[in-house]
Amino acid sequence: MKEFLRAFYAFFVLILLTFMVSCGEDSPTEPSGEQYTGPYGTVTGKFIAPNGNPIPGVEVSVISNYSNLTTVFSDTNGVFSHTKVPVGQQEIKGTKGSFSITYNVTVNEGATTTVGDLVIQPRN
Repeated sequence: MKEFLRAFYAFFVLILLTFMVSCGEDSPTEPSGEQYTGPYGTVTGKFIAPNGNPIPGVEVSVISNYSNLTTVFSDTNGVFSHTKVPVGQQEIKGTKGSFSITYNVTVNEGATTTVGDLVIQPRN
C-alpha cells in the first residue's frame, strides 16, 4: 500500500509541476487584456484565390497581445479596409474556412498602407 501511495504522490507532483510550468508560458497570440489606445493607421488590400478571383468574407485581424483590436471582413469584391491597426510593424492575418494568409506590414499614424492583392492559400 505504501508503494502505491508513493507512486501516486510522485505522479500527482509531476502533473502539478507540469500544469504550473504550462500556465507560466506566455503565448504571443493570446490577448494580455491590455488595451491599445492608439495611434492607429489603416491597412487596405484585396484577397484573391490562386486563379485571381476575389474572395469575399475573409476575416481580417491584427495578430497582437492587445485585447481590444477589432476584426473586419472583406467585401463581395474581396476588398478590405482595417482602420484600427496600431502603428509600427504589424502582422495581419486573413482567414476563411481552411484558407489563410499572414502578412507583415508597417503601419504609419493616420496613413493608409495598401498591401495590394493577397493570394489566400489552403492552410497546411
